[in-house]
Amino acid sequence: MKLTTFLLFLAAAAIERPAGESPAVFAKRLTPANRELAHVPLEGAFGPGAGNVVLLWRKADAVDTNYTGEVLVPAASAGSSRSYLRYSLPPMQEIPGHFEIDVAAVFYANADRDAPLELIVLPQPQGSAIHLSLMALTKAVSRIVSQGLSVS
Repeated sequence: MKLTTFLLFLAAAAIERPAGESPAVFAKRLTPANRELAHVPLEGAFGPGAGNVVLLWRKADAVDTNYTGEVLVPAASAGSSRSYLRYSLPPMQEIPGHFEIDVAAVFYANADRDAPLELIVLPQPQGSAIHLSLMALTKAVSRIVSQGLSVS
């Protein structure tokens, strides 16, 4: 019950998207001050619905490369625009300056064998032994994705 209330609170403000506005333009318009996109915006079907937009940002200072993000879920369409509800993704909490973190891949996959696809974000820290193991994981996921899942 508390989680549902919390999610509803996070999604209280609707965002309008004019018909025909590309995901890139939509993302640029919503990018907070002092932030830059950490990955190209991705639009697709995952979770219970379709047309969801995934936005990932990082601070533009190039020191703290931890990313934050949102999923925008279509709420309604009216005339020449579409309304979205915002849901915040949990932020990364690595120590700023210890790793340079890139987003290796963002895609949808069936991770738990139910009908809806799940959102998967693969981070790629640079400058550590973790980098090598994540490269191997990314290659393995890329092989799986090349067999029919969407990736960007």
